[in-house]
Amino acid sequence: MGSTLADDLRSLKIKEGDSISLHELLEKAGDKGILLLILLLNAPFLLPIPIPNLSTPFGIALLALGSKLIWGVPRRLPEFVGKRLLNAKTLNTILDNVLKGLEKIEKWIHPRYPALTEDKPFVYLNFTLLMGMAFILTLPLGVPFTNFFPAWTIILFALGILEKDGLLILLGYLFTFLTILYFYLIYLFGSAIFVWGKELFMRLTS
Repeated sequence: MGSTLADDLRSLKIKEGDSISLHELLEKAGDKGILLLILLLNAPFLLPIPIPNLSTPFGIALLALGSKLIWGVPRRLPEFVGKRLLNAKTLNTILDNVLKGLEKIEKWIHPRYPALTEDKPFVYLNFTLLMGMAFILTLPLGVPFTNFFPAWTIILFALGILEKDGLLILLGYLFTFLTILYFYLIYLFGSAIFVWGKELFMRLTS
């Protein structure tokens, strides 16, 4: 029996006091490395509030990883991203949070609707949408939910591809639509959306 996704994630933990570059982390992750790293780099953006000075470099890393999945290039992450170090506390905290979330949903995740994860047109569509969401993360917008929607979309695609779960891919399409809709509303209503986003976040966290 092969290792589970949770096992693969646990194997990425490092000893307290150590640090690891994204280059090294990608190599350590093995065959599933690209998609596992996509999951990890997305985890900090799953909250509604944008994270300063993090979305752009991580978004660029996600773009590079997505292009590697589709075209096989670049062979390595861009140097200014790949040499970025994660210390044990940061990496292990992200992994623990991802694992906690995975424990809550893993019983519902299983292979289904194989065409959505195996047929070439859908494979390219899924990776293209994933890269589109990664591009949005590179934009330093600083507006509530502008990271939240694309990050959840990427998580759904990455999990769906890793676990061959077509239902998660379908949810990824839904979140792609919600992301486009939200940015369209920002375009239409401008600052009014900023106020709405802030009020909604305050209600969700109060």
